[in-house]
Amino acid sequence: MQKRRGSEFIGIIGTNGTGKTVIARMLIEKFNAKRDEAAIICGYPSNYNKLVVYDPQHRFQDLLRKGDFVIQLNNKDWEKDILKYKSSLIVLDDYRELFKTDALSDKFMDVMSKRAEQGLDIVIITWFPKLILPRLSQFLNKYFLFKVNCDDKEYSDRINGEKETVLNIKRMLNKEFEKYTEQQYADLYPNFPFVVFNSNTNRGQKVNFK
Repeated sequence: MQKRRGSEFIGIIGTNGTGKTVIARMLIEKFNAKRDEAAIICGYPSNYNKLVVYDPQHRFQDLLRKGDFVIQLNNKDWEKDILKYKSSLIVLDDYRELFKTDALSDKFMDVMSKRAEQGLDIVIITWFPKLILPRLSQFLNKYFLFKVNCDDKEYSDRINGEKETVLNIKRMLNKEFEKYTEQQYADLYPNFPFVVFNSNTNRGQKVNFK
């Protein structure tokens, strides 16, 4: 049995074509490697080490394993379904499609309150900071930040961290992005520039910058 641990709530934020899917796939591949190792060493119950995805663009289908769970948009109880799993990875692409209003449902707040106990890592993927629900932003503790087009207030309001640090990251990303033409940026695949930001320590790490 795997040791029970805490959980991460991760936001991947960037405009189209900046590298969000690359990072999401990297996180899933890392998770898959760990659960393969766990299966060999000690095994685990059928509701452990599952990948749960909302994947409307079918970006992660090739990474699913037997017993993994795909959330459907018409599933009104997807939050309850998430809580069936332990030590699992939840990846919600274009996550706002699952939330009909700006309010967080009681069912989703139940997920938030139990995710650490159940060892659920949750990843949300979106284009702009303003698409992060205000109440949801307080739970995010790690970000993979790519270039976005938005004003400073929107960025600092929705990225959970010290304002000046967060805005410095935005400026760094914009400055790095300006070094490339559209084709040159595409040719960077899969090594797109981004910043890993930990809101608990208020520290960011540049990755793949020139």
